[in-house]
Amino acid sequence: MGLVKLYAAKDTLEAGHIRVWLAQHDLDATVLGEHLSAARGELPMTVDTLPAVWVDEKDAPQAMELMKEFLAQPPADSTLPAWLCPTCNENVEGQFDVCWQCGRDRPTNEASGEATDEPADQPSNDSSAV
Repeated sequence: MGLVKLYAAKDTLEAGHIRVWLAQHDLDATVLGEHLSAARGELPMTVDTLPAVWVDEKDAPQAMELMKEFLAQPPADSTLPAWLCPTCNENVEGQFDVCWQCGRDRPTNEASGEATDEPADQPSNDSSAV
């Protein structure tokens, strides 16, 4: 049996992410065309020159179902508000649930157990504070 093209990715990062996703579900996959991105501008970027994820023909039906699941996942939300660590007062970007400075988890709402959306305090514009 041969390989079949499962998915043409927008870049090598996405192709690699999909390959790992499939591996986590016990499917071997190969990324072909990953080095063609170095020729962008010289080659037209078409479905034939984008990095593509290939799987064994016998695994194709299962891989296609996994791709549907993968593509249905909501995108990561990087627009969450920053939060202020209550332990060390570090301003932590919203996509992080753990303070990079002291390792404390993002505070949670006691009632729901969900992360609070309280934004971090904004830095003062007071020029006398040094």
